[in-house]
Amino acid sequence: MTARHRLVAATVSISIVALCPAGPVSPNAPQFALTLGEETFDPLVEPAAVPAGWATVGGEGPALRLVQLRDVTHQWQLDDLGAAGIAVVQYVYPHAYIVWSEPAALVAARGVAAVRWAGEFHPAYKVLPRWRDLPDEPIDVKLLLYRGADTDAIVRAVADVGGRSTGRRVLNRIFEVAGFVVSGARFREIARIPGVYSIQPTPTDGGLRSEMSDQACAGNYDAGHLCFPGYPAWLSSIGIDGNGVIIANVDGGVQDSHPDLVSRMVPCSGQTCGGGSSSSHGTHTAGTMAADGASACATHGGSCGASASPPAPTSSSRSTARGSRNPAACCC
Repeated sequence: MTARHRLVAATVSISIVALCPAGPVSPNAPQFALTLGEETFDPLVEPAAVPAGWATVGGEGPALRLVQLRDVTHQWQLDDLGAAGIAVVQYVYPHAYIVWSEPAALVAARGVAAVRWAGEFHPAYKVLPRWRDLPDEPIDVKLLLYRGADTDAIVRAVADVGGRSTGRRVLNRIFEVAGFVVSGARFREIARIPGVYSIQPTPTDGGLRSEMSDQACAGNYDAGHLCFPGYPAWLSSIGIDGNGVIIANVDGGVQDSHPDLVSRMVPCSGQTCGGGSSSSHGTHTAGTMAADGASACATHGGSCGASASPPAPTSSSRSTARGSRNPAACCC
């Protein structure tokens, strides 16, 4: 398994009712309904109910737009879009793509045989409904930016509406994440900036993370149902400290000669072992599980060579490591 960056603009639950339709598929069949900005609609049947003030205005210049294909995607269809001057950015179920294009290219796309519908990626799709009417108060937010746009210009445009930059990092070949402190009342203006893919306030309650699930299972939550630390102490109270446990690190391989891991690894056996393969991500995750801090490197006020796990031995389909008694972090 290789590490993958995953972008989640919306969560969609899909139920497969039938694998084989009884007859030809209608171009207006329900399986073409898109869900964007928590609105579900078939763009060919009727336009989305975009809230007042949250629709694309003018549509001049390159911007994020939408293209829906008639069927399952094939590479030649994406090649046809590219030939029409359209850069594919992100897949959207079903059969649709968020793309980057000039208005004229979008018009040309409607003439491509594989294209069912083409239209605008409205600002409303970039901001979930619960965040569209926030107060005029500073909020820590994360913007997802399309790297095919001029991201430096996007950052300047956000600064022009009062945003204070808190940092930027490249996520992958498609996207960059940019942090800002900005008024919640300026989200609509920011969503209109070409190249802004999404806007999300930074979670202040820990977010939807497995760590929060662990704390909830241990009963570590207050009257407001917010979780707080204490999971290792709870494990200790029920007699679990990780000794004798082997953890599988299913990843791209581990640098088992790393000083924080060299004494933590146990042999891997079976058909899924990675042999001598190694990756930075696999080493990182193995370090989170079982590093012992032997390198003694320090960062952000703590040891970056110590594991986050209780002393649980670690094993993986690509590598195997013993757990660590050290609290916090990862391999350097």
